[in-house]
Amino acid sequence: MTLWWGLCRDWLVRRRWLVVGSILVALGTVVAGVGLLAVAGWFLTGAFLAASMTSFNLFGPSALVRGLSMWRIASRYVERIAGHTVTLELQAEIRAQTFAQLMQLPPSELAKYRDGDLVARLVNDVERLDSVYLLLVVPTCTALLGGGMYALLTGSQMPWGGVALALVILIAAVLVPYVVARRAAAGGMQLAAQVAQARSVLHDTIAAHVDVVVFNATDKAQARFEQLSQALSKQREKLAAMASLGSLWQQCCMALTLVALVVIGLDAYSKELLTGPMWVGLLLGALGLFEIMAPLMRGAAGLGVASAAASRLGMLRSVDEKMPSGSTPLPDHGVLFTQGLRVGFDVQVPLLKDVTLHIPQGGRCLIRGVSGSGKTTLLQTLMGVQPALVGQVLYGDVDVQQSPTDQRFQRFALLSQHSTVFMGSLRYNLTLGCAQATDEQLWDALQRVRLADFVRSLPDGLDSWIGEGGNTLSTGQARRVCLARIVLAPASVWFLDEPTSGLDRTNAHALLQDVLQFAGTRSVIMVSHDEVPEGCFEQEWQVQGDTLQQVS
Repeated sequence: MTLWWGLCRDWLVRRRWLVVGSILVALGTVVAGVGLLAVAGWFLTGAFLAASMTSFNLFGPSALVRGLSMWRIASRYVERIAGHTVTLELQAEIRAQTFAQLMQLPPSELAKYRDGDLVARLVNDVERLDSVYLLLVVPTCTALLGGGMYALLTGSQMPWGGVALALVILIAAVLVPYVVARRAAAGGMQLAAQVAQARSVLHDTIAAHVDVVVFNATDKAQARFEQLSQALSKQREKLAAMASLGSLWQQCCMALTLVALVVIGLDAYSKELLTGPMWVGLLLGALGLFEIMAPLMRGAAGLGVASAAASRLGMLRSVDEKMPSGSTPLPDHGVLFTQGLRVGFDVQVPLLKDVTLHIPQGGRCLIRGVSGSGKTTLLQTLMGVQPALVGQVLYGDVDVQQSPTDQRFQRFALLSQHSTVFMGSLRYNLTLGCAQATDEQLWDALQRVRLADFVRSLPDGLDSWIGEGGNTLSTGQARRVCLARIVLAPASVWFLDEPTSGLDRTNAHALLQDVLQFAGTRSVIMVSHDEVPEGCFEQEWQVQGDTLQQVS
């Protein structure tokens, strides 16, 4: 509950009137429901005893029954709208804040999470939090407020009955849910972990579907997922059993309440301190009061799952390592300079050390090295995405890490071996590089990357759907779409991370020559372990162990 409050506090404070309004509407529904049963009991008993009474007004109670019935219907409808409005807006707020937090993390931090795990946190974990408000916060508030009001009403007619009712309400609305939540906490945590694992396994298996089929591992993958599913089912059954046990305890509390009110009421009735209709009415109203406590058990049993979800979301917010950002503006053009730079993730064991580069505006620099030698990490450090272990990266005499993040990525653009073609149209993918680009600019960029003729041959042109991951395009075409995106971006420096990976030698050389031609006065820093045409780069460096050695 504390973790949930930590995630939701700011939004709840800002929208406190909406939250208070939704609770008051729920309280109104409780008052109408309890009042309806109480008045109906009083009315029916009074009508039954009317023959022995000097007078009994049938019209007042019948009007009250009709009025309370309409009130309950209308209030229940508004309650659903208000409660779900709060819940959905709260989910949207948490999801947006969590996504914004993810976007601030450097690649080294994101790499710690399994594929599908972050999606599970954004979707499944956020949805788990709705049970806290709908099934715990609102029912607890309405049970205590409504129960307290009804206990005072009961106490005005039979004092000890009001005391007994207040005591039982505290037990049923606070103590029993607390015990259930404590006993179900560990199981809820385990269930949340199992759900996250199942989602990750599903994501990984679908992503590797071809390999699973080719290596005849379908049965093994199915058996693993079935095992996870069975474990999930067993854990859910345990939590459901715990909720059922809590409901049984609540029913026992209700039975004790009825016995207490019958005994206390009988004594008051025998002493003519309480009329028969009033006694029956208070008795039935107490039954209606317990109706609002039913959701509490589901909420208490699911609190462990919600706590685990809040903990997993809170872990993302508690990460201290974030993408560096400052306030010193970067110049439009300048020299990219480093001296004695160390890059990596552990200051004791750097991937590269003593990196000294001096790349003038419009310069061409190639860095060679085998896979895993630290080339990609060096690019990320030069771009200011990954903090340097030691030293600074200067662009136009300004420390890159001290510049604003948005301005930094206006000056720098990256074409990596994993540059993504998103599911959508060609226009959508191209305008990621420049949201304000006109059709003329888009066609010019496509012409520059030698893709214009292909796009014109498509039925919908720029609006053609290219599928998830650009699966309707060849590898070379997908690379050129990413290149067109770079061409459209208003960047002064291009960083190329294995841009020719996966291409044959002819297409790789053609693409590289296109890149360097399009770059013009832009600086180009490229890392690769492939061969490149001679004379394309003014500076060539080779990774040797943990150092850079200049080749030419």
